[in-house]
Amino acid sequence: MTDSSDLRAQLLKSASIKTDGRISAAWINGASPRNPRPPAEGQDLHDTQEWDFGHGPWIFAMVLDGHGNDTNGAAKFVLAEFPSVLRNALLSALAIAQTACLRDEEIAKILTDSLVALDDRIKLDILAVLSDDEPRMDREIILNRAATGTTVCVALVDPSRRVHVGGIGDTECYLVSAKTQKYHCLTTLHQCSNPVERARIEQDHPGEPDLFSPNRILKRLALSRAIGDFALKLPAAQVEKLLHLTGETKPKSTDPVIAFNLTPPYVINTPEISHIQAEEGDHLVLASDGLDAELRWRHGSDMDGVVGRVCAAGVAAEPMAGYNSALEILWQAWMGAEYTHLHRLVTEGESPAGRVDDITILVARI
Repeated sequence: MTDSSDLRAQLLKSASIKTDGRISAAWINGASPRNPRPPAEGQDLHDTQEWDFGHGPWIFAMVLDGHGNDTNGAAKFVLAEFPSVLRNALLSALAIAQTACLRDEEIAKILTDSLVALDDRIKLDILAVLSDDEPRMDREIILNRAATGTTVCVALVDPSRRVHVGGIGDTECYLVSAKTQKYHCLTTLHQCSNPVERARIEQDHPGEPDLFSPNRILKRLALSRAIGDFALKLPAAQVEKLLHLTGETKPKSTDPVIAFNLTPPYVINTPEISHIQAEEGDHLVLASDGLDAELRWRHGSDMDGVVGRVCAAGVAAEPMAGYNSALEILWQAWMGAEYTHLHRLVTEGESPAGRVDDITILVARI
């Protein structure tokens, strides 16, 4: 076993970190046997900001996990547009209400409307391209946004320390007490393997035997909610044209996303919203699904509460010099064990069993 300080040095050398005000971030881009060295740009994206509308600071934190191809079109669109859309919507609502904070239901509506509006913009643009009625200089960008997809986990903390979280996909968010190490999960996993989500999809598409295979929708996507992914939101004829224009050339008769497309959309863009009151000294942790995947490989099916406990342990630990709380959570996930995917990724650029997913962690000190 390598000395613990050497392992920490390896992790610090391989991970990217930053601290901005009360928010710390740490991330490692994924790798695979075919591409063993982590790329300069991963599929995970994130943003953190602090806003002051005149009555005290707000914390904004967001993690996106793009999928579809290496250009990450949908995720980059959300990263570029959503923070300003949300900030402007909050500023307008606060001006009307003439108050420092908003009610939970008002925040929920703002988060939902802002995210759905971004997805609707992607839809309007791709429909214009597919109709050929409106030649566009940004045609390839629009095609890429529609063909790719992204999860979204966004967290807001208002001046009263009220926490508001919106989730689309499988990034997790926890409120953690550094003093007690108690944690509360604020998100739902929007995956076909989640029985609740699976039942919702079956209810929305009754009598369709080819929905799942077994844990992907129409053999294409494991997520049940996303921004983008219009191959699972448009009618079959438009999906066929979209896939043709983006270079996917499977015949209609053999591509499930076309052949079994009867009642779209199969993937929805609606976030689930949660609210909780935090106390001074609490921490809010956002962790992309790469952390869950790393821990799942180590713990197998015995995963109940593992991600939350790792987040709590990282927040409670006293970081060494040069380390931030987000990186400390990565260290807790690693635990100095040289046989883990994460260890092999950062020391050898490969993993014992297939691809290591991107891992992104944000920690906001409330």
